[in-house]
Amino acid sequence: MSEVKNSFKPMESKPKPILIIGAGLAGLALALSLQKLSIPCTVYEARPKDVRLGGAVMLSPNALRVLDTLGAYARIKSKGYQFETLSMETDERIPMGTYYFGSEQMYGYKGLRIYRRELVHELIAMAEEAGVHMEFEKKYKRVISESEDNIEVEFDDGTIIDAAMLIGTDGIHSQVREYLAPGSKPKYLGQTAIAGAVKTSNVSLPADYKLPVSIAGKAGVFILAPQDIDGSELLAGTQYAVPELTYAESRAISSNPEKMIEMLRRDKADWSELVQSAMENMIPQSMYIWPFYAVPKIESWVSTHSKVVIIGDAAHAIPPTIGQGANQALEEALGLSILLGKGNHVGDLEKWTEHRSERIASLMEMTRKMNNNRLPKAQRDALEESQFWKPNKERPGEEMRWLYEYDVAKELHGLGL
Repeated sequence: MSEVKNSFKPMESKPKPILIIGAGLAGLALALSLQKLSIPCTVYEARPKDVRLGGAVMLSPNALRVLDTLGAYARIKSKGYQFETLSMETDERIPMGTYYFGSEQMYGYKGLRIYRRELVHELIAMAEEAGVHMEFEKKYKRVISESEDNIEVEFDDGTIIDAAMLIGTDGIHSQVREYLAPGSKPKYLGQTAIAGAVKTSNVSLPADYKLPVSIAGKAGVFILAPQDIDGSELLAGTQYAVPELTYAESRAISSNPEKMIEMLRRDKADWSELVQSAMENMIPQSMYIWPFYAVPKIESWVSTHSKVVIIGDAAHAIPPTIGQGANQALEEALGLSILLGKGNHVGDLEKWTEHRSERIASLMEMTRKMNNNRLPKAQRDALEESQFWKPNKERPGEEMRWLYEYDVAKELHGLGL
């Protein structure tokens, strides 16, 4: 487990704070890490502290290593479902391979599927215990000015703050990104996930059935994954090629559970009894849709004077297919804090973000291939084998080492940072 070491030497008796916009996973992890380095920071979140957070996140060893460094892993590991592999098979139960989400023996950690609300609430509690200043229902508006010495930031309520830096962890529809790359809107990728929860006992599972599982059928791929501590509840869902929804259309569908269940059951007749039993027993209030978006590659995640930085979904947004969005955001939160703790040397942030961009590009290519794995059978049959993600059959799990063995501090050292 790597340690966050403090080499931050403020030049002022009362240094200006770093402003973090967004109290999601990246923002909270960044704040905790900066606090350990005695670097003053404040987290601002537009939503209420008790906002309802739906769904679960998949944490793989690369992110759990970060949370371990911050002292969070011990507090959350018993609050989610721990597992190592996902089985891939056809709807006729023909094995297709194994996808590793973790392995204590190979990568040091099992995978952990945990409700987003549990994880965020635990990180907020840790931030409060550590004395991190946080303000909720306070919305970032704009950067007034930026120089080599400081940055002035305005909020919707008229507050103006003179700060050391502004860091955007405000998600795929980031307002901070607009300052760095005006007009860089997320691009719809043509696929939308439709999913929710179902009680495990209500699904017609064979006695020897191994979960989690991805089931490839005529209509695409259907996922069943335990997401409660004891596995008593399953994530159940699929993804479809659908036209992009307007904001109003998305809101209307998201507020109509029965409509989402109807969408999920669109190709019900093409699935086995097992999948049909999940479709028939979805918990209405658990339903959600997740359109797949990506952020177009922008020139830099760092402003001219290095006073504004974006990370996580604000910078790159990875579709949820391989479950790496939250994991990459946590890697970047720790990496950025370590860099800032060493002092912001000219070119360091640019060098680090270039490294991060290369890693994200590799994950986007992996995501593209995995999305091909999940196409309807007729479309899958039209593609060459090289267009699909494939496991290493000779050495299972080896194909994931580059992703899961990533150690933030060691990577920075290897970059000379």
